Amino acid sequence: MVRPHRTSYTALDFMQFKASQALDITPKFQRRGVWKNPARSNLIETLILGLPIPAIYLRLRQNEAKTKTLREVVDGQQRISAVLDFVAGDYKLSKVVGEAYRGKRYDDLTEADQDAIRSYPFSCEILQGVSDADVLNIFARVNINAIKLNAQELRNGNYFGFFKQTCYSLALEHIEYWRRNHIASETNIARMQEVELTSELIIAMMAGMQDKKKSIDNFYRDFDESFPQGP
Repeated sequence: MVRPHRTSYTALDFMQFKASQALDITPKFQRRGVWKNPARSNLIETLILGLPIPAIYLRLRQNEAKTKTLREVVDGQQRISAVLDFVAGDYKLSKVVGEAYRGKRYDDLTEADQDAIRSYPFSCEILQGVSDADVLNIFARVNINAIKLNAQELRNGNYFGFFKQTCYSLALEHIEYWRRNHIASETNIARMQEVELTSELIIAMMAGMQDKKKSIDNFYRDFDESFPQGP
């Protein structure tokens, strides 16, 4: 099997691949898109700010007529779909993003912000001459040593509302306090344990002592629902 090689494609490249029917976003081994508007909005803001995101994995193969090279999205479906749908005007940015972007569609952004999205360089791992079985084997091996997400890491991916944002902001504001007083180790901080502790303290002040495992999820969920994120 040929080793993957790394390259980069911009959002404009993906738009052109799609327009020429040279992009398969949902091949048979891909999952269906599950990202909701807040997660998509957070990605778009990340692109505008020029911050890094994980690499996208693509498999190159020929179409049945052997007239075109197709790019199958092996990993990164939701990221690519979020960008293409936003540029197409399919949704507006939710309340999770900065005030300058909230409620805006692509056409509402400044030319500079639009260009930041179109020209963002996505790091891509290219698989060529790889069978379906090889693809499945590659990702089984890539993820074999993956650390299972803890409860707070799962909340980070599932909730985007006011309560979550407040907890994360306060935890970050006091990050040196956690370190200086040995309340949270660097490993704990890397895995968001100081955010979980901040959440517990805020909940205790608001509603008294709680059952942590149930109450934190409930507060994150309730405040997500109290502050709708838009379509």
